[in-house]
This record gives sequence, C-alpha cells and structure tokens, in this order.
Amino acid sequence: MTKPPYVGVTGFMTRSQAEVSLASYSRDLSIPHQLMVGVLVSSKTMRGEPNKWPRRYPKFADIAGIFVNNPKALNLIHYSTDFPDTIDSQLNYMADEFMGAHLHGFQLNMRWPAVAKLRAFHKDTERKYRIVLQVGGEAMKQCDNDPWEVASMVLQYGNLIDDVLIDPSGGLGRPFDTQKALRYLRAIRDSGLEVNLGIAGGLGPQQMRHLEPIVEEFPHVSFDAEGRLRDPETDELNVPYVLAYLKDSKVLLRSKQAA
Repeated sequence: MTKPPYVGVTGFMTRSQAEVSLASYSRDLSIPHQLMVGVLVSSKTMRGEPNKWPRRYPKFADIAGIFVNNPKALNLIHYSTDFPDTIDSQLNYMADEFMGAHLHGFQLNMRWPAVAKLRAFHKDTERKYRIVLQVGGEAMKQCDNDPWEVASMVLQYGNLIDDVLIDPSGGLGRPFDTQKALRYLRAIRDSGLEVNLGIAGGLGPQQMRHLEPIVEEFPHVSFDAEGRLRDPETDELNVPYVLAYLKDSKVLLRSKQAA
C-alpha cells in the first residue's frame, strides 16, 4: 500500500467548503484515510467555457484557491476531456498552472487512457502526481462488464497509476451494488497489481452501510461520493450532507478498526 487511502468528496466549488469539511474530518486523527478534496475540471472548463454542470465545475481560474494545505487533505483534480489523444499535454498544462497550489494529483474520468500518454506525463513531471484511474460504466461495458477483463485492462498500466476507482454511477448517485463492487475489487486484487483500490457510486449520508462488507474484506479501500451530496433542487454541494457523510464514514472506519 504505497499511498494512504481516502474518503472522498467530489465537487467542491469554494475554499470555505473545503475548510469546513477538513475541520470536521480531521478531528479524528486515528483514521488513516485522508479527506480527498475533489475538484471537477473538463476540457471545456479548462478553456474557460461553461459545461452542462455549472454547479459542479468551478471556474478554472478559481481552482487554486479551493485547495487547502492540510496534512489530512488529498487535493485532486477530477478531469474529463473531449480530446483523449492529448491527455498528457492537458495534464501537463494543469500541473504547470497549479504548481504551488497544493495540488496532489489527478483522477482521470475517461475510458482507458493511453498508457504511453500517462508514461509521458510522469516523465515530464518526474512522477510527482498521484493518478487515480476511474473505471466507470463505459469502461466496464467495453470489457463486456467482466471483472476479469477489467482487471486485465488495469494491469497494463502497471506503476503508472496509484489507484483504481470502480465507479459505475459516474457521479449520478445511482444505487450502490455491494456484490458487483466486490467482484471488481477482488479481480483487480487477484491480478497481483500493487495498486490502491477505491469504490464510488451511490454513497452519501445514511448509505454507508453498503460498504460494511467491502471494508471488512478491504480495510484500506478508498471511497468517494458526489451525486448524493448535492442539493436535489439546485445541484449545489450541500455542506450539511457532506458533514453527515463524513461522520458516517468515520463511524464505519472506526467500527472496522475496533473489530
């Protein structure tokens, strides 16, 4: 386990949201999981253009001000692009733009990025940034929804990725399927690849019971929430929902520590 696991919140829009969340989460230092502060960026918003989720994607110029320098914070840009063939140069651009802004890495919300492009990015940045590979519904479909085929695809990345996040919901808050998640996590673990494992999809306040069997078998699993942390009417990040989710997450992790 080369990197600490995390409890993730995706969709921060302001620094105050991040600070309040970190203040609540970091009161319990016994939990090894960091708080992943996830900020959404797309190839459109990187160019200063709006996309279809204006309440989830901050202005590109505002991102540096969101990230907080806190030892419990893992600050990640969650990036999706319309131009996967140049993903290395896009990541390089953001790495240069946010150098010194406490950026720790990137989650790639795209279907199976090219191995050569990730290798080029790491060479350019001297392996400085943590890379989370999101395996979403489209990536699973490309593998015929077969956990072993997904594991085979993940294996080709080797040490170019630090984490694999299984996320069939794509931030839309679809119901969590515990048994499906376990099948994918087990296949990747059994592939022999040394990589951190994560899960997302349908998590949020009063939903963490779904993770109990997973944390039992994978105590260092990371997890992330987005859709169920939004206000259903405005689609804005709802801080009380975030704090309730973080509280439930800590209760879950503490219970497994004590077991």
